[in-house]
Amino acid sequence: IKTKLPYLLQIGIPVIVNTWALTIDEHVRLIETLNKEKGIAGFEVASTCPNIVEERARASSWDPEETFRLIRAIKDVTDLSIISKSPTNVSITSFAKAAEDGGADAFHVQAGLLGLAIDINTRRSKLGDNFIVALGGPWLMPSTVRMVWQAAQVVKIPILASGGITCAEDALQCLIAGATAVQIGTH
Repeated sequence: IKTKLPYLLQIGIPVIVNTWALTIDEHVRLIETLNKEKGIAGFEVASTCPNIVEERARASSWDPEETFRLIRAIKDVTDLSIISKSPTNVSITSFAKAAEDGGADAFHVQAGLLGLAIDINTRRSKLGDNFIVALGGPWLMPSTVRMVWQAAQVVKIPILASGGITCAEDALQCLIAGATAVQIGTH
């Protein structure tokens, strides 16, 4: 952030900052700090994967109530737009609704599949402290379209789609399913 954000803001490009933190309190402090920067249009809150961990034994991103608490806490400290990023491998409708009820301005459907890689010699995760990560790729498109359609059935806020989108036809499928916008990229 320190190297690229000032440049983008200086040349007048509004920025949506993707945020990540280990706890709700850390996320709130991060948003409060970033609120001081001019030109930031909003925050895409990464409450996805097993990132936000109040206790190491459970990932709050797998709990709709924690998603609600996170978004509500952030909305209490900023007037900027909040996009709540969905977790993977869950019932998308409960998280979309929790994000909307918490005050999110949009919901980001991020299709992914949780994965784990183990070093057979050390018998430890190849991924360091992050034992489980979200995987992506073109093969996710059918899951992304399904998740967008399901989320669109339960919320009124805009839906952003990502996960497996590689071409205009993929993007159009997501838009037809109920997305307002799409992101192209991979994990």
